[in-house]
Amino acid sequence: MSRIRLVLFDAFDTLITPRLPIHVQYAQEAHRHGLSESIITPATVRSAFKPAFRKTNERFPEWGRHAQPKMSPSEWWMVCIEETMRMAGAEQGQLEEVMPRLGKALLDRFESAKGYRPFDDVIPCLTQLKQAGISTGLVSNADDRILKTLDALGITPLLTHGTTISQIAGYEKPDSRIFEGACRTAGVEPEVTKGVAEKDGKVHRQFHGVLMVGDEVEADYHGAVQAGLEARLIRRPGEFSDGAKRASEEEEREMLHRDGVHVIHSLEEVVDEVRQRNGL
Repeated sequence: MSRIRLVLFDAFDTLITPRLPIHVQYAQEAHRHGLSESIITPATVRSAFKPAFRKTNERFPEWGRHAQPKMSPSEWWMVCIEETMRMAGAEQGQLEEVMPRLGKALLDRFESAKGYRPFDDVIPCLTQLKQAGISTGLVSNADDRILKTLDALGITPLLTHGTTISQIAGYEKPDSRIFEGACRTAGVEPEVTKGVAEKDGKVHRQFHGVLMVGDEVEADYHGAVQAGLEARLIRRPGEFSDGAKRASEEEEREMLHRDGVHVIHSLEEVVDEVRQRNGL
């Protein structure tokens, strides 16, 4: 196998995770800003969040970039937060009164170390890869507010080739173009095999020596492989956040085995593989 020259990482449930479940944090801030503790509970917020997110995304796709007038991600999230609280049962008059303060509090919280934390293996992994001279970057289906979160958690300085996020790139994983863009940002161009075509008629491109590490089978693993990268699917022990896409444990085990998916359980395994393949 070729030497590894670039490692790309997903963000959510790969590098970072909520300090408390999202619905718990939303309920905490709602209570601090005067919404009823008997109505706005972690359970009611949990049941409301995904439908509210879908509704907001249907009204204003791609974080509102095509809205008239164009919305910022923060404005998009203010709409989503208000819809979440409304679906959770908040009284409309009271909600309108507290939303400017409540919305800002939640935006600030999830742009900071108060809302998210890195997994324990993240900073050691990124530090060791940087010390070994390995290029690193991030590919995430997210809006640009994640940049503040990564800064707050001390991750940004350890990513040698920055971040590629869907809101700015205009493509979401598993679209090959977002992976290709991240590789080119790091100065890695694909090798093209002349005369070899896939079923869809496209010329086959391979980004040799590039690993993509993520937690979602379709978006991260298969998306990267289709783009010509190697991929590693991370499955840490324990629970995952509400936003993660998972099949049942038994169904996933059978699927991963059937598809020959390369699974790792810690980012320490990424460092070990780099050392082994690069002779470090």
